[in-house]
Amino acid sequence: MPETPPDALTGAVWTPNGIIRMECKVIETRFGTFMVPTGVETFLTKMERGGFELGKLNWFMKACRKYYPEPRNGTFIDVGAHIGTTIIPAFQDESVKRGVAIEPNPFNAACLNASLSLSLAAGSVEVIQAICHEWGGPLQNLSVNKNHHGDHRVDGPADWETLAVRTVALDDVLEDAAPGWVWIDVQGHEALVLAGMTGLMTKFDFPVFMEVFPEGMKERDRLEYLVQEHFEGFIDYARRGQGVQFIEAFPALVDDLFATQDVNPMVHTDVLLLT
Repeated sequence: MPETPPDALTGAVWTPNGIIRMECKVIETRFGTFMVPTGVETFLTKMERGGFELGKLNWFMKACRKYYPEPRNGTFIDVGAHIGTTIIPAFQDESVKRGVAIEPNPFNAACLNASLSLSLAAGSVEVIQAICHEWGGPLQNLSVNKNHHGDHRVDGPADWETLAVRTVALDDVLEDAAPGWVWIDVQGHEALVLAGMTGLMTKFDFPVFMEVFPEGMKERDRLEYLVQEHFEGFIDYARRGQGVQFIEAFPALVDDLFATQDVNPMVHTDVLLLT
C-alpha cells in the first residue's frame, strides 16, 4: 500500500480492501487555495464561505501574542492537519515562517500537499503522512469514517475502513528544535501525542491548542497527568471570557464534558494550554 494516493485530483486512495474514491473541488479563499473533498456538504459549504474554524485560529494567535510576548521561533506545528485548513491560514500571521503538518490519512495528506502548492506555501511546510504518537516507526491501525473525510481515529470503530499507517513522535520530528506553536486536533488521541513530545515540553515553553473530545478519548488519566505535569494554566475556548484557569481545574473540565455525553455524544471543546 503506498503512503500517499496516486492522484489527489482523482481522489484514489488505496486501502487493504480496495480503492475508495472521492471527488475533489478547488476552492479559493482569501487566505489560500484548497483541494477540498466534496463528500461532506457542511464542510464544503464552510470552505466555500471563506474558511473553516478561522475564528479559533485567529483567537489562538492573538492569545499567544498576549501570553508569550517574546518573538516565537516561527515554526507552527499542526497535528491532524487534514487538508491544510489551519496550517495554511496560519501563514497570514507574519511571525509564522515555517510549518510542520502531520496528517495520517493518505488521501487528506495528498489534498494537503495539493493545497500547499495551490497556495504557494509548499516550500514552507513539511508534510508528514503519519500518526503522531508517543513513539515513531511501528504501524498503527487508522480507522477511517467513509462518510466523513475529516473523521479518522487510531483503533476506532470496528466497522470503519482500516489503514496501516506509520507513527512518528514530535520529539523525533523536531529533534530538539523549539516549536513556536502547536495545534492538535486528533479525535481523542491527544494523550499519545503529548506523550511523544515530553522532551520538548520539558525543555521549552510554547503554547498548545488542543481539542478535548470525550467520545474518542484514549487514556484519559494519562492525558490529565501530562497536561498538569507540563502546563501551568489553560483557557477553555468555549468559555474564553472566563480567562486563564489554574491547570488543576483541567480534570473538572473533562468531567463536565463526560457528564453531558448522554445528551450530546459528540460534545467537545478546545483548550489553550499555557506554560
